[in-house]
Amino acid sequence: MAKLINHGLLLFAMLFLTACGGGGGGSGSSSNSSTPVDSGLALESSVLTVNGKPVSGATFTSYGGATDTTGVTTSNGEVEYYEDSTTVAVYIGDVLIGTVASDAVTDPLTIESLLASNSAAANNSTLQNLPTILLEDQGSTVSSYALPANLAALDPVASTILTLNGKPVSGVDYVSGDTSGTTSQNGVFEQESDHSISFQVAGLELGPVDTDQLPTSIEALSAASESSNPLITNLPALLTDLNAADASNPIAGFRLYNLEQALLKPSSLPANRVLGVNLETPQAEADHINQPLITADIFRVARPFVEGSCNDIIYDANGWPTSIPDACANADTANGESKYAFTRILQFALGLSFPEGAYTVFYDGKGQINFSGMGCNGTRLEEGHYTVDVKAANACPDDSGKVQNINNIRGLEISITAIDATDPIRNIRIVMSGGICKGNPFERVTTEDSCSSETSFIEFAELYKNNDNVIVFNPEFLNFYKDFRVLRFMNSMEASPRRPESQTLNPCLGLSGTDYEACLLQSFEWQDRPTLDTAQWGGSYKTSVLKRLGMPIEVGIALANQLDAHPWFNIRHNATDDFVTRYAELLNDELNDNLIAHVEYSNEVWNAGFWGHHYVMQKGYNDTEISAMDNFPFRNSDFSVRTRYYAKRSIQIFKIFEGVFANNSRLKRIMGGQHKFAALADNLLGFEDAKDHTDAIAIAPYFHGCWNRQAVNGSGETYDHPSCSNTETVAKTMSEVTSLEQVFDVMNGVYDDSISDASLRGDPDSVEATIKLIAPQVAVTDSYSTDEHPIDLYAYEGGQHLTVNWGDTLVSTARKNSLLDFFQAANRDDRMGEYYTRLMEGWKEAGAKQFVLFTSPQSFNRYGSFGLKEHLGMTRTESPKYDAVLTFQEALLGCWPEFSEAGC
Repeated sequence: MAKLINHGLLLFAMLFLTACGGGGGGSGSSSNSSTPVDSGLALESSVLTVNGKPVSGATFTSYGGATDTTGVTTSNGEVEYYEDSTTVAVYIGDVLIGTVASDAVTDPLTIESLLASNSAAANNSTLQNLPTILLEDQGSTVSSYALPANLAALDPVASTILTLNGKPVSGVDYVSGDTSGTTSQNGVFEQESDHSISFQVAGLELGPVDTDQLPTSIEALSAASESSNPLITNLPALLTDLNAADASNPIAGFRLYNLEQALLKPSSLPANRVLGVNLETPQAEADHINQPLITADIFRVARPFVEGSCNDIIYDANGWPTSIPDACANADTANGESKYAFTRILQFALGLSFPEGAYTVFYDGKGQINFSGMGCNGTRLEEGHYTVDVKAANACPDDSGKVQNINNIRGLEISITAIDATDPIRNIRIVMSGGICKGNPFERVTTEDSCSSETSFIEFAELYKNNDNVIVFNPEFLNFYKDFRVLRFMNSMEASPRRPESQTLNPCLGLSGTDYEACLLQSFEWQDRPTLDTAQWGGSYKTSVLKRLGMPIEVGIALANQLDAHPWFNIRHNATDDFVTRYAELLNDELNDNLIAHVEYSNEVWNAGFWGHHYVMQKGYNDTEISAMDNFPFRNSDFSVRTRYYAKRSIQIFKIFEGVFANNSRLKRIMGGQHKFAALADNLLGFEDAKDHTDAIAIAPYFHGCWNRQAVNGSGETYDHPSCSNTETVAKTMSEVTSLEQVFDVMNGVYDDSISDASLRGDPDSVEATIKLIAPQVAVTDSYSTDEHPIDLYAYEGGQHLTVNWGDTLVSTARKNSLLDFFQAANRDDRMGEYYTRLMEGWKEAGAKQFVLFTSPQSFNRYGSFGLKEHLGMTRTESPKYDAVLTFQEALLGCWPEFSEAGC
């Protein structure tokens, strides 16, 4: 049996403590305090305690008055001193425990408080941990604690206590020979006498440490480690940050995730944030649209392998190819099929939109990887480790050997040309160079020389080398989102897929009747969601909408926590109750306690372009109670059943979240309305008990202008647009503009919402109309509000909406292309910033609350110019919309109706 160091040895039972043996520096001469008969001075007393119980064997002395006193506490722990003494000191042997002014002596007088007053205790681990050592050595059931004749008698016990910042630290795993365990609340571990000991925190190896190196601390173990993992080199600071500042017994039982997020946490964030912003899908459907890089590992936004690989390849559950069959040698390369497992990243990306330079490639498994396009010079360093230079204009040859000077059209191409089927290549990480200085995750630096002596350099590659699922955000990505109070993750998590018929790969193609309905109403289970193990997030139009699922929930939570921003999550239209419950549980467990989870069911269910629209309408018809109700006034049955089912399912989801969170103060329950139709908000809030479980109605205040005076109906007949055909009230439509100035003129059209005749009101899509239509929405939410439960108006999206109606057969293609040029130019014009300011001011003055802008940096394209910036690398001065919203926010100094104090 392993021989363990005895924790109970070497304590003395108050032997040999005489007047001269008390040490302590006092001048008394007896083992108990002596009182001259004729002194005339009153004798004061207190009880010395440790761990709440009396202490025997402590030497005490009082001095500074007419008579000094020295003594040794007995089992009752009594300490005596004369009333004119100035100081009382307490010792263990010759070592000072601490002093206290006589007029500040408390009853009891605790060893803990004496140690806190003794700066020298910090340099002596045995003395500093005296209460813990006594508790560990003598137990918690004794009636009093006995001090030995000297401090050294406790050193063997002290050597088996692991500390952090001088305090015992619990939750650290240890192994010594055949002995293993976890440090106790008192930081105690057990060591086999003839073995060294090693420690682990969240799986990170510390040590081993030999007996002559004990006692030890997290600080010493970290400093002695030869690892370059920044989690280890920064471990003392990380554990300190994760514990309460006044923790007497810090804990180390954190997950690797907790340590990683603490390592990457900013030391400060912008003040007075009031606005929100939507995040975009990791991968746009169209190849030419450039989205922000989310993480330092750019492979996360590579196209799914299945989109460009050999058709015969089989994949595992996470999307990694398991082998390359022989049949792939005959792949139809003329039609775009590869002979290998193939994917690409950064297609059409400009150099300013991502960090050019050396990237480190890691992967698990065995095989061969080749690079082409924007990165043709990959170098294999060892199995599982490459480097590759990535530049937008690399002169790299294509498959035929021909050099293309502009390879951003191709992007960075990755081909897995050989796979060991017994250990397939997986978990590929392509990591940008450099890292950050601890405390500033918003700026990428290339080397540790860029960091000050007080801030550690955290290298991206070191983090990914040790954990392929670490969540390290791209600094440019963080730098943009840090300025916003609320982050809406609808698009980034692909929570609102387009309707089946509008997909290139229609999941319900060829189905009809009950088969089509079954496809339409298929449910979404918890196991269907993407995870950190999923190979790639999202996909292009070549991937079925059923498999294009965006980034994992965990990434959204990590981003919210790191930026201290409130997350806004959209629950998929077909999510099961089990999915909703697990979603709520994950949010409740992982989201920082100071953050509010904004929860919305689906997205724009009034919009027939989304799957959720058709889903909730069919569910409404299938609901016998809802389908039996009368239609809303002036509305058809489709609208009525859809609206009621949406309200019903929203309430069900809100109630699940309420049950999980318990405290509704950490929830914002949101239902989606429609900007031009305030009656919808009334319909939703008036359904059953919806008003009691809803905190906000959210709309999308967009401005643009009438597109055309006429339109074509489903029968091919041309008809006049009811709001835009009148040339007196609508001077010009967008389809008629011939200059950039006229684009702004149309957006600046007049609108009089007091006129009942729609043809006489003016342009319903102008900036003025958009602002005037806010007030009716506020009136509805106010009508359902109470002092105990106010209901607010939010904007889930908003801003400009200049888009070309490509389906309008009344406008020529050439005309549409010229309009696209005008619209993109307008979004780069300073006047657009002025229009954004008008919208923000109008929103605030109407009494509406949280405004979430649409959208994140995104390249302007034929479908719209919605990005506040065109890519992450663009400056504020180059981006008038971005500059305008930040200028508006900064001028408020945090004063906003939702969360400002009175008088703001």
